Amino acid sequence: MRHLVQHQITPLSLRSVRVSPEAITEQGSDVCCRVEEDRIARNRKTIVCPMIDVIDHDHFGYETQAGDAMRGAFDWEMYYKRIPIPPELQKLDPSDPFESPVMAGGLFAVDRKWFWELGGYDAGLEIWGGEQYEISFKVWMCGGRMEDIPCSRVGHIYRKYVPYKVPTGVSLARNLKRVAEVWMDEYAEYIYQRRPEYRHLSAGDVAAQKELRNNLNCKSFKWFMNEVAWDLPKFYPPVEPPAAAWGEIRNVGTGLCVDTKHGALGSPLRLENCVKDRGETAWNNVQVVLKEVIEEDHAY
Repeated sequence: MRHLVQHQITPLSLRSVRVSPEAITEQGSDVCCRVEEDRIARNRKTIVCPMIDVIDHDHFGYETQAGDAMRGAFDWEMYYKRIPIPPELQKLDPSDPFESPVMAGGLFAVDRKWFWELGGYDAGLEIWGGEQYEISFKVWMCGGRMEDIPCSRVGHIYRKYVPYKVPTGVSLARNLKRVAEVWMDEYAEYIYQRRPEYRHLSAGDVAAQKELRNNLNCKSFKWFMNEVAWDLPKFYPPVEPPAAAWGEIRNVGTGLCVDTKHGALGSPLRLENCVKDRGETAWNNVQVVLKEVIEEDHAY
């Protein structure tokens, strides 16, 4: 008999867990969903995730995310990303499930026994942040698989503000380092190169998590990158390629230069008068030459 329970991961993170005799559907407390269990019945070591659609915070308008069905990924500062499904994995029927390296977090269905065989969530992770990587790496590297289900849709309200206070001392960076130290092997160095402040940050005691990984005979993170997230480096290379050019981007017609406000991360582009040796108008143009200017979390 199916019934609902409340599962408290941390004092500030209540999550609703839909429990059937053999499966758990984990979902954030602010949305409701039903993820189909057919894929789990076929392979109990499969975690399945729905498509997450957007409900507008102000007027509750409903729309799909840009690009709709895409693979979950990350950059080397551990920001969650979405990348196109490569041709090798595209199906004739767009509603068919497809493999995804990383989940967005908070919305998935999993065989109950398999979830606890994997150790559940790392209890050392605080509040939220990083758990989507931990469970994703763990399921792939320890004998399971993860799929996104295009015909399963969940609407999510993306808040414009955090409606609760985070306790002093709680750190997302600590969570991310904890995941990196346990699961990412030598690839953790690529994170530390971009976030050097993480090097001396305490991740807490990870001995139990490393023992769990050893007992489960989990594969290496290099295997994960080669076999599961093999398309990720095309979009987010661990080692940035050398700069193809360095200097200002000038409109030869107007004489104006591309600029950002104080070079702040994520600042919008604008055209300003060119100023010699001004920092904001000096650009590492490697992304422009190789593909395109990277959007979202990076200044252009």
